Amino acid sequence: SLTVSILTRDGTFAGMIDKRNISIQLYGSVIPYVVYINGMPVAYYAHIANHKWNYSGADLSLHIRADEIDCNVKTTAIVHYPTYQVDGSGMSGKMNRIKNVVSLLKNSWFGGAPLPDVVSATNQVPLHIEYNPANFNQYVNDLFNNYKKVEEAIGNILSDKKLSISEGTTLTTN
Repeated sequence: SLTVSILTRDGTFAGMIDKRNISIQLYGSVIPYVVYINGMPVAYYAHIANHKWNYSGADLSLHIRADEIDCNVKTTAIVHYPTYQVDGSGMSGKMNRIKNVVSLLKNSWFGGAPLPDVVSATNQVPLHIEYNPANFNQYVNDLFNNYKKVEEAIGNILSDKKLSISEGTTLTTN
């Protein structure tokens, strides 16, 4: 579990608001089991909305939003995670590297060579998490299992790809 507390305001001035909007973003988080704000369960919703939580597969972040919370009352958000949760340590870095590899392959002179299935599948993990967060654990396992195979697949592209410069001359990449 993780608890985030936002204390009551301190001090006063003329025209001060009575209620505030709260937005909590937890980067590098895994999918929670349940989220509470001030003891009340907060529902999951695919988009950021009032008194809802959502999850972004693109940056592995949990977003919690609560609108019109009394400024004079301590606000507590409690996030409960499942007992069994895969370890996503290093996942953001791996997803960014795969994204960069795909971009380089698509936008280089290697263009025209199809992406290996393992590269394409690994690159799609953030989208899968975004569209189906209930399968988070499986997608994390898929990413780590496929990531090991990506380097070999890229090496095969580089060793197989030859660029003809002129008849009788071949440029080979190593």
